[in-house]
Amino acid sequence: MERYPQHDPQHGSSIRVMIVPQAPYAFGGGGIEIQQDQTIEALERRGLHVTRYSPWMESVDADVVHVFGSEYANADLVARLRKAGIPVVVTSMFMPSHPLWTYRAWAGVGRFINATTARLRQSILQSAGHIITISQRERQELQQAFGPLDVPMEALANGIESRFFHATKQAFVEKFGLDNIILCVGSIEPRKNQLLTAQALSGGEHDVVFIGPAAYHGGEATNAYVEEFQRYVQTNERIHWLGALPHHDPVLASAYAAARVHVLASTIEAQGLVSMEATAAGAWAVVSDLPQLRELFTSHVEWCDPTNADSIRQAVDRAAGHPRHDWTREPVPHWLLSWDHIAERLERIYRSLLVTTEMRQR
Repeated sequence: MERYPQHDPQHGSSIRVMIVPQAPYAFGGGGIEIQQDQTIEALERRGLHVTRYSPWMESVDADVVHVFGSEYANADLVARLRKAGIPVVVTSMFMPSHPLWTYRAWAGVGRFINATTARLRQSILQSAGHIITISQRERQELQQAFGPLDVPMEALANGIESRFFHATKQAFVEKFGLDNIILCVGSIEPRKNQLLTAQALSGGEHDVVFIGPAAYHGGEATNAYVEEFQRYVQTNERIHWLGALPHHDPVLASAYAAARVHVLASTIEAQGLVSMEATAAGAWAVVSDLPQLRELFTSHVEWCDPTNADSIRQAVDRAAGHPRHDWTREPVPHWLLSWDHIAERLERIYRSLLVTTEMRQR
């Protein structure tokens, strides 16, 4: 792998950053892809030169490569970058779906047989010059799952766009004729838990609206789940599945503004950008009582047990009892960060890593 050598990013000059997406980017469209896109835009606003990785590239014109996700698919790329002496930042995006000890066990097995996916993930993390987690909880889980990682780590949560603070409900109400709704935004899939959410909220006094595409991943089990969810919605006149709305569509922001409550009762969740966006637009958020989310959302939410329909319904009822947020009259919670704030933190990480790399190469 070749790189262009003639560039000194020190002393305040622009850093060249190459972004490697969580694969497969083309079949995403959820929070992870939004995080990547918004990060790129915010870095460019700060004057950094950002390129998107393509496997057709003949050379890497970058001072730092930022890999989103530590999935095994990028293991060979990260190894080649390390061999070429190009510093790598990895945003780990680790959401364990199995007990943590199993990852460590399979990473160990991968030392003696053809590399397991856990071993490949471990190699990505160990090859990084800096690891970014979304929370301290994720950092702890990485250490438990893959053993001590002698790599600097920093917890850095997601940001949101300022436009959600200024959203109004008119566009959504005019298009769909619904107002004061209970809203759930997210791809329809088992871990997002829309079926149990719909069952928990049926028969309530508010219309319940789901926005999001059927998930691509998960195979037959996910397809069956989506079909069951669709059948349930069709038998309940006050439950609506509106399908997908592009993230940039003003009607999506308007839907948040028309919501009394936004509920995301996921069984596994990194942070949930939609909960943040809904809160910025004035809705109360109901989120799952998971350790990582407890760390990230320290106020302005109601908690639910995502495995219990009664708990979901009660949390939504509590949230609906609050007036909508008016951020012109109340302080904005500290966890509603801007993407520009995230980009500033990232630039500091990039520059620190470049200094460290240069010192090691002397």
